[in-house]
Amino acid sequence: MKAKEQRDKLRISSAKRKKRLRDQIEKRKVELGIADRQNEGKALAILFREPHHTDGPRPLKTKPVIFFKLEDEEARDKDAVEEFMRKYARLWKNLFTRYQNVGFSHKNQSDMTSFDNIQNKHKEPSLTFAETTKVLKDHDVYPQLMNKQELTQMVRGCNVCMKTGRQDLLAMTFDMFKIFLVQLAVHCYSRPPQDLSCQPMVRSLQALVNTFEEATRKRKLSTVLYEDIDAETAIASLPEKERELVQQLDQ
Repeated sequence: MKAKEQRDKLRISSAKRKKRLRDQIEKRKVELGIADRQNEGKALAILFREPHHTDGPRPLKTKPVIFFKLEDEEARDKDAVEEFMRKYARLWKNLFTRYQNVGFSHKNQSDMTSFDNIQNKHKEPSLTFAETTKVLKDHDVYPQLMNKQELTQMVRGCNVCMKTGRQDLLAMTFDMFKIFLVQLAVHCYSRPPQDLSCQPMVRSLQALVNTFEEATRKRKLSTVLYEDIDAETAIASLPEKERELVQQLDQ
């Protein structure tokens, strides 16, 4: 009888090990972009499975992260979001440039002063997960409006769903950072205390910018990139030669 019980325990233990191994293989396939189409949904569920928590209650209840592609949305929403992102183009560029170097203070300072200089590097610049977290923490989004599990899922999901082919699924290029911001706004403002899920998508983006601006003001930093948007839009609409002249005078 005891021998039979021992064999049953060994069989159950072996089955659990095999399942863990299969899950690890499927997860790795997704990370490498080679998952089978038939098993892609299952693999994504494994990749984004929430860890078990034993260190007390979370400060914010985890909400499922739902990914979407802007081109699949209604034309009205798509056009409004694209115009909004263009309107605040300099703000996004400034945030990415400033935080893209925050984890590497030992770098040559001359390499960190210009977004264009960074863009021309041999290796495409990116934000690490720690740098992305700092952006959101400094602007009162993390952990107030999303927790670490949601943030991890969102960054990974952006890379997987947009098929970036990156090995590091927790890093983001500038183009991916802009996609992430749209996903972030819709996610954070689709639940209390400010649920805008029934309103146009651009309202969520505006709420995110308002949160960023208020946090910047509380830190006693300049909010000119939030306040002088109309002027920036007007400059962007000028003919190329006139725009270059205005930008030279602005420097």
